[in-house]
Amino acid sequence: MKKVLLLGDSIRLSYQGRVKELMEGKAEVFGPEENGRFAKYTLWNINLYLSLFGTPDIVHWNNGIWDTYTISEDIPVFTNLDEYLRDMRLILNEIRKKCPVVIFANTTPVREGFMCNNNDRIDKYNKAIEELMREENVPINDLNSLVKKKPDLYIGEDLLHLTQEGVEVCAKQVAQTISKYL
Repeated sequence: MKKVLLLGDSIRLSYQGRVKELMEGKAEVFGPEENGRFAKYTLWNINLYLSLFGTPDIVHWNNGIWDTYTISEDIPVFTNLDEYLRDMRLILNEIRKKCPVVIFANTTPVREGFMCNNNDRIDKYNKAIEELMREENVPINDLNSLVKKKPDLYIGEDLLHLTQEGVEVCAKQVAQTISKYL
């Protein structure tokens, strides 16, 4: 049975267990129990993550929501776009050294009124990273468009994290996307 490694932030953590259930009998799904946070944090830990559960056949991965955060008036974005793209390319290169199939999930939206981020910035970063991933022939799992269809249903009261309904639709799409590469 193929091994699938899920990497990413708290959005990934929220659907990881459900993806594992949906893929039972088809693939062995695993992932770190910690939040992958921002791209530089994932880059720092990538080789550890890739070795935790044995060599994966498929990696489904995201980073972006933390990178696009506003920290303060003096720090309008946590990771500037050029740095984000550089770090993401480095992560991709490290994954490819050990894993033949990489799937990238773009950053999910936030609901209107979220103080630390906005969808214009998320969309800008998604557009740039999707272009990089297409250049690298990496398939893109568009969770952003999925969640944007019903943000009030899929994004919780904190205006950021997925509701149970959001977890379910994202987990199903992640499982369906992974299944194409088994």
